[in-house]
Amino acid sequence: MGNRPPFDNPCRVEVTAAFPIPQSWPLWRQKAAREGREWATANIDADNILKAIGDAFNEVIWRDDRQIVAVSIAKVYSEKPEVVIVVEPLAVLERPRTRARPAVESAPLFALERPP
Repeated sequence: MGNRPPFDNPCRVEVTAAFPIPQSWPLWRQKAAREGREWATANIDADNILKAIGDAFNEVIWRDDRQIVAVSIAKVYSEKPEVVIVVEPLAVLERPRTRARPAVESAPLFALERPP
């Protein structure tokens, strides 16, 4: 952020957490992990990664992690372990007049809706 103050807008956060490929795995499975055919289901829970990032960026990137309104996270295996975080400040929206939801880039895996 340099000398810029934390922003006050709502934001979208995209996280890719790349974990090392276990050397104890057979070669066929290591190859599958390198080729992106094996998800990193072990290690740290995705929600714990998000919580750590949210708390760490308070008063650095944003004022408070309550400003996060959209999240995307992927856990993958890689030859180069790293965490890539993309933060996109969003414009403040007017309150919708209908029950229509704002457009999102992709359809949700599942959705819970309250009856009218």
